[in-house]
Amino acid sequence: MKLIAKDIYCYDAEWIPCTRTGRLLTNLPDSATDEEIFRAMWKRAGATPEKPHPFLKLAISRLVSISAIHRHVNEDGTVTLALRSYPDIANPDTPEGGIISSFLEKVALTRGQLVGYNAASSDLPIFVQRGIANGCTCPTFGKRPDKPWLGLDYLARFSEAHLDLAHILTAGGSGSSVMPSLDEIAAASSIPGKLDHAGGGVLDLWTSGRFAELTGYNETDACTTYLLWLRTAWFFGKITAQQRDAELSEFNRLLRKLAPHRPHLTRFLEVWRARRATTPELALLSPEKKVPPALMVVAAWERESEGGRRTRAETCEIPINLAELDSETTARLNRHLVNSGKNRSFLCRMGHDHEGNLVAGRDAGGGPLLLPVTSRDLAGVLSAVARAGTTGVDEWDSPEAA
Repeated sequence: MKLIAKDIYCYDAEWIPCTRTGRLLTNLPDSATDEEIFRAMWKRAGATPEKPHPFLKLAISRLVSISAIHRHVNEDGTVTLALRSYPDIANPDTPEGGIISSFLEKVALTRGQLVGYNAASSDLPIFVQRGIANGCTCPTFGKRPDKPWLGLDYLARFSEAHLDLAHILTAGGSGSSVMPSLDEIAAASSIPGKLDHAGGGVLDLWTSGRFAELTGYNETDACTTYLLWLRTAWFFGKITAQQRDAELSEFNRLLRKLAPHRPHLTRFLEVWRARRATTPELALLSPEKKVPPALMVVAAWERESEGGRRTRAETCEIPINLAELDSETTARLNRHLVNSGKNRSFLCRMGHDHEGNLVAGRDAGGGPLLLPVTSRDLAGVLSAVARAGTTGVDEWDSPEAA
């Protein structure tokens, strides 16, 4: 991975057999139903009882949906994310040619980088083949620079203008034993993959007129591809931990904003939360901070008033000697300590960030959510840690600040 463009489109595309092309290839009469055309096309492609729906060549397929997470880097270095679908859910009858040209020209006009999964041998070729078949014109997308350094070349074999994450994951290897499916690498990474439909269900969704579900299926794949791209960029050192966490927060906000009108995104968020909650080893992704054997921790002092109600006073410093603790207790305590320098650490509430890492919570002003202690000694600190638990990041007042 060398290129990270100002605009990136992490995308996925879906297609079905093209009945118009199939009718011409199989010489079926105009009275033939779509189902009869499908069966004839599969038979022509070598269908067997064991494999009744063999892969059809891209040129004789019809592209029905493209969805992408559009990542834009602003002038101040912050990242804005948007979910774009072609056609959008409100206009499912957009012609195939319109879907292709709208997406490709949008990408090219922003000088965007395409990022897909196993897309170099499928998605990109079907864009070109079906674009030509439908009489599309995509001059900006098709413009090729005289020299590689003079501009993006989406059609060059080794250009990262179109980045295939599957090629990166194989690291020079080849074959199905080396390259995982998108669903497999997503599961390995505790990222949501295929949710309610398998790829073969796209045709059923289309023929039954369930266009919103089809678009939703495609959008979740685009979300998965984006999260995998972010993991890959982090692996190769292209982004910092701070940039990664800020971007995950932006992604979380985007999905939560869209979820009320897109049930599949609600489902995506639920699966994402469940997967990271059951994968505690994700907490080890961030380098573990070294904690000295003796330190002062800063916490919120809490005392009981005469009426039995608790009140919070100013923060207080509490001396801790970690040598007095066993390894298990020390590890549990360390998760709640945030080094503030000068041999002092904040004793904070912890939660899982958007990738499952344990991080300190922040209040609306960006300050740490300090744990209240009931006594200014070791017992009070351990009691506070035991009561704190690990709340999810979505439940914090200001999750984007975590």
